[in-house]
Amino acid sequence: MQKPAVTVMVKAARLAGNVLLRNINKLEALNVVQKGRMDYASEVDGDAEKVIVKELKRAYPDYGIYGEEGGLQGNGRQMWVIDPLDGTSNYLRGFPH
Repeated sequence: MQKPAVTVMVKAARLAGNVLLRNINKLEALNVVQKGRMDYASEVDGDAEKVIVKELKRAYPDYGIYGEEGGLQGNGRQMWVIDPLDGTSNYLRGFPH
């Protein structure tokens, strides 16, 4: 049996995964920015992170969140750290894994 926090994390990850899957066939239309050398972000990264943050805040409103795209939100004693899409370069090339 999973602990409540794990259940929430899995749900948040699946919701974000749905965002990524919905956009995998629209890659040419995405806004992409280069954050650094060989470090990219797209609007999908931000959209996926927003979905994760919303779900985590719903379940744990007192926790802080540090997102790769959105930065620090809140300063709770407990902290979620989010990387919504690890492998943006591969994603933007259409690699599904």
